[in-house]
Amino acid sequence: MGTLVEEIFSRKVGHEVQAGEILFSDIDFMMTHDNTSPLAIKAFRDVGKPIYDKNRIVIHFDHAYPAPNLKAAEAQKNITDFIKEHDLPNFFHQGICHQVMIEEGFVKPGHVIIGGDSHSNTYGAFAALGVGFGSTEIGVAWCTAKTWFRVPETVHVVLNGAPQPGVTGKDIMLAVLGKLGATGARGKSMEFSGSYISSAPMHERIVFP
Repeated sequence: MGTLVEEIFSRKVGHEVQAGEILFSDIDFMMTHDNTSPLAIKAFRDVGKPIYDKNRIVIHFDHAYPAPNLKAAEAQKNITDFIKEHDLPNFFHQGICHQVMIEEGFVKPGHVIIGGDSHSNTYGAFAALGVGFGSTEIGVAWCTAKTWFRVPETVHVVLNGAPQPGVTGKDIMLAVLGKLGATGARGKSMEFSGSYISSAPMHERIVFP
């Protein structure tokens, strides 16, 4: 058995894959928010094709909501007009996008989710593959529910033991990042295991995507 990301992609494409392989995969959900939806909508309109599956599109308002200025208000109106035009069912405006994605059941083990936000890898805490994508790529993916990936290499981190009082999961993750450096896992997947991960509550584990 390969790494988690290799296993996810292998199930998606129907054959065993390895790190470095380039493939096209189905996408379970495509997420954008108020800052990234406008460019996705533009790309979608430029393609000129219909939406492949409206149930796989999830749009959130959370970065600048309620709108703090006229420019943001106009952008959000354009987004809501698009949502109504295409009768999109998954529109949320009460909570941080990634938290809502998890709480509303869009993130499940084995899912492939692309998000117009760099924190989309949060979904990895639930054995899903979450990848941050550019808005233009997401707009195109609305037409296909597929996109290409390069299967990443995996960095495996084992965390054993129990933290001292007052030490949080975020503290531990920052320590791991301090050892890896800014580029230590660039372009790679990370897997976490060990007694700490096994025993940590979900609100702590979520920072280990």
